[in-house]
Amino acid sequence: MWTEFKDWRNWAWAAFGAAAMLIATFLLIPRQQTVKPFTVLKTAQDTNIVPLATDADARYWVASASQPNPAPIPVPPNPVPPGPAPPAPNPPTPPAPIDVNAELSEFVRNAAKPEADRDKMADIFDSVVSQGAGKLNTISQLVTVTRGAREIALGQQRSDAWNPFMDCVADWLDKKKAAGAISTMNDYFNCWKAIAKGLR
Repeated sequence: MWTEFKDWRNWAWAAFGAAAMLIATFLLIPRQQTVKPFTVLKTAQDTNIVPLATDADARYWVASASQPNPAPIPVPPNPVPPGPAPPAPNPPTPPAPIDVNAELSEFVRNAAKPEADRDKMADIFDSVVSQGAGKLNTISQLVTVTRGAREIALGQQRSDAWNPFMDCVADWLDKKKAAGAISTMNDYFNCWKAIAKGLR
């Protein structure tokens, strides 16, 4: 009987030793840690991110509830580019300057009377201009010399026949002088030339 009991005890100890080795083996083998993935609720561009908790296995990140998302800044629409500027209005064309001498020649051509002495009267005006330039200094002198030359060339009676025409020319010249078209002695000498041209 003792032998049987001894065999049973040896068996029990053997079984206990085997169980102990299995337990020790299980406990000593390093356990593979499972790494929990990061949990991100929103991207960093969308919200402020702060660490909430940290442990040996993983780090958790959540959005801070105390810092709400900033309101988006409204973007104004692109302004409509302005259209082309309207063309500048053309300035009014100023009237062409009046050629006083040409106008006077035309006036004399239509108003000169009598017809018989037109060429002689033209010669008188040309002669006064050529001989009086630089010597006659006033309009009064110019008119007096012209009247004397006319009386000498035509005689008193024929010269008087031109008095109405000369009065019309004097009125025309006075209007142009008042308008500022003629003022200097050189202007009047040019008018005398224009009268001679209109008489021919």
